[in-house]
Amino acid sequence: MTDLGELLYLLYDAHSRVQTVHAHYRSWENELLSSRAFDRNFERDEGWEEYERGRPTRPRESRAELWLEWPERVRKDTRSTGDGEHNILVTKDGEPWQYFPKSGVNRRVGGKPRHVAGIDVFDPAFLLTDLRLTPLGRKAVAGRDAIAVRVEPRASLWDHGFTHLDLLEELTVDGERGTLLSGVWRLEGEEMRRFEFERISFDEPIDPAAFVPDVPAEPRSWGADFPKAKHVTVAEAAELASFSVWELPHLPEGWSSRAWYVPDHPERPETVGIEYVRRDATARLALEQQSASSSEQRTRIVRETVERNGRKIEVMGAYGGSNVEVELEGTHVRIDSQLPMDSLVDIAATLARVR
Repeated sequence: MTDLGELLYLLYDAHSRVQTVHAHYRSWENELLSSRAFDRNFERDEGWEEYERGRPTRPRESRAELWLEWPERVRKDTRSTGDGEHNILVTKDGEPWQYFPKSGVNRRVGGKPRHVAGIDVFDPAFLLTDLRLTPLGRKAVAGRDAIAVRVEPRASLWDHGFTHLDLLEELTVDGERGTLLSGVWRLEGEEMRRFEFERISFDEPIDPAAFVPDVPAEPRSWGADFPKAKHVTVAEAAELASFSVWELPHLPEGWSSRAWYVPDHPERPETVGIEYVRRDATARLALEQQSASSSEQRTRIVRETVERNGRKIEVMGAYGGSNVEVELEGTHVRIDSQLPMDSLVDIAATLARVR
């Protein structure tokens, strides 16, 4: 049986035992459970009903190859096993950049590039202050001797953000290096996230060329090739759109409106937007409209469903925000505003089709 003192020593000083790493690992995540876990930080006492339209609820899985020269020289090639999406994360001049070959996006990103599943597996001393760790015995992971560990949050831990340390339940720790070799997160008993190294080698020479992948030198943002929004009247937007367009039946006194149209693109669906703004700039209301068939591809979190004026209106919530959505004759309409939620529901119930 592994001694707790041995485990704590391995974790506390793990970073000093890493010079270079070359590894392959896999990770997967239930996106709906992760969204719910994130939303707990804002709606702790609310009951949420999660569902996903257009595809079954299943984990998003990826495999990655990692090169690390301690502490911050990193390259990470990640491929999704579902859609084949490929991205390369590499440090340039000490800063992490991410390149997506399919779209050509090349951007500087935040965070620590050596992190796996959101945590620093090579310097895990941070776990000691937030978690209660219980060694359960030895097991083999990635061909290495490892310590299986049960994890429980300390009473003072409340983890806001992506890491979700309060939901981490299982770890395996390399018995020689202290590196975390696998981890499992659960939300209400259901597995939410997992990572596991499949192969890993330490302190072997790495060809410097590994850290200089064939990526563009110039940054390129998301949507660089997207068609630009065309500012039009509401009537013109209705003529351009392939779906029915909806508006407020009457423009409230003291408000103005404007509209825009965005053509269809392989990475972004055809969209009509109508924005209503009070002339004193104290309130705003936005209607975003797309074909219901294209909007079905999004993961959506429904907080409550309300029947009003014969329409089924969904009160939504994600990452601390709220809005309402309604489907009208094949058009998906999303309504955003700082107005009270009851007002948004009333608006959804009275939207009129543009003639």
